[in-house]
Amino acid sequence: MLVSLVMLASFTLALPAGAFYEYYSQNQLENYRFEHYNPDDGWVWLLKVDEETKTKTKYICNDELGEAVLTDICYYCKPDENPKDLVVPETIEGHRVTSIYPIAFKSSSWIETITIPEGVRDLGDWACGWCTALTSVSLPESLEKIGAYAFYRDYALTEIVIPDNVSEIGEGAFWGCIGLTDAKLPANLTEIPNHLFYRSWVEHVNIPDGVRTIGDYAFNGCINLAEINIPDGVEKIGDSAFLFCESVKKVVLPDSVNELGWHAFRDMPALEEVELSSSLETVAPYAFADCPNLEAVVIPEGVKNIGDGAFGVITIDKYHAEEGKLFAVVLPSTIESIGEFAFANNGDLTIYYGGTEEQWANVEIGDDNDEILNANIVFLGDETGDGPAEGDPVEPVEEIIAGDVNGDGIVNSKDLTRFMKYLAGQDVTVVEEALDVTGDGTVNTKDLIRLLKFLSGEIITIG
Repeated sequence: MLVSLVMLASFTLALPAGAFYEYYSQNQLENYRFEHYNPDDGWVWLLKVDEETKTKTKYICNDELGEAVLTDICYYCKPDENPKDLVVPETIEGHRVTSIYPIAFKSSSWIETITIPEGVRDLGDWACGWCTALTSVSLPESLEKIGAYAFYRDYALTEIVIPDNVSEIGEGAFWGCIGLTDAKLPANLTEIPNHLFYRSWVEHVNIPDGVRTIGDYAFNGCINLAEINIPDGVEKIGDSAFLFCESVKKVVLPDSVNELGWHAFRDMPALEEVELSSSLETVAPYAFADCPNLEAVVIPEGVKNIGDGAFGVITIDKYHAEEGKLFAVVLPSTIESIGEFAFANNGDLTIYYGGTEEQWANVEIGDDNDEILNANIVFLGDETGDGPAEGDPVEPVEEIIAGDVNGDGIVNSKDLTRFMKYLAGQDVTVVEEALDVTGDGTVNTKDLIRLLKFLSGEIITIG
């Protein structure tokens, strides 16, 4: 058999002629192959030619481990005779196939389906990338890792179910999969990597309960994503994580979230409702910029800083009205600074500030904030009244009035103050039946926003 010699710094390896070295660059040989599959550790690189199926199977095997790593299957038949359905063998020459090598099937534009057998634990970087005709992939329960860009721009792929045994997925794994509508992520996943579904048109994605971090650009450009369900336990949401998710109407950040990246939810023209985490200290710059259909925002107690452009309508283009609909903002007494154009182009604002007028004078307000400087500001910390003290029990009332949270018979800003503190988990007494301002049977930020609209005169009835 003809062989060729690959010369490296410390040794010479004999390979079958034409098998590998012309397919991978010298840089790749040095930086990946011999780092992970060193001949000194018993790995041998081989080429199997099957005349019947007209295939050349390139693989690495280790007799001691009884394992093989599939590096490539290529066909030397006519292009129009290439098989559309690729079935990876469970064994090669008696060795169990346990890994699919990086770029193994990359740019195989004729492949429509790929079946990967049980026993495979690792799907390498770019392994199935640019397989533009690929419609479905069967992944084994044994799989533990999916490499970076593994399904990059597989335009025809419509659905992917990732086995729960997978605990690691590389960045950009489903970048540009515009045909993908549903994706089931594994229960063992603790991190959504950067660019995971970047510019994929996925409609439904589950985020597992064990996830702690959602990476930068993870869902950026998922214009068909209808709903975002972020589980309690997520602590960090990266930069531009949900930028350009144009169909999402509601975002709820659980109280576990303590870090929010720049532009995290920017440019979401359908967004109408936001519930922020009580663990945040900073609303990042441009976090909710260019969300022109937001009507009211409640910043929870504990937040100290609102970044530049955080809720501003910054970019005027085909997605945006000339100004946003934001009319009411609830700011906590803990606010220390508000960045430049934080609420830009949002018309006439009413700000309900949890502190006193004296405290407000100490808040640092950045440039280009005419919306704040011209706002009607209600200082909730200055409010007093005849209703029961916050620590006192509420007296029984004969008639329940929706929004009369303190039970004094009228609905005013004192009820708003108490409602805010109730939602923040503070120990305040309330008329519980009066909290359901929307009348939908639940108590949440929607009720507070409706109460805000009532107090501002935008609506005339509640309950």
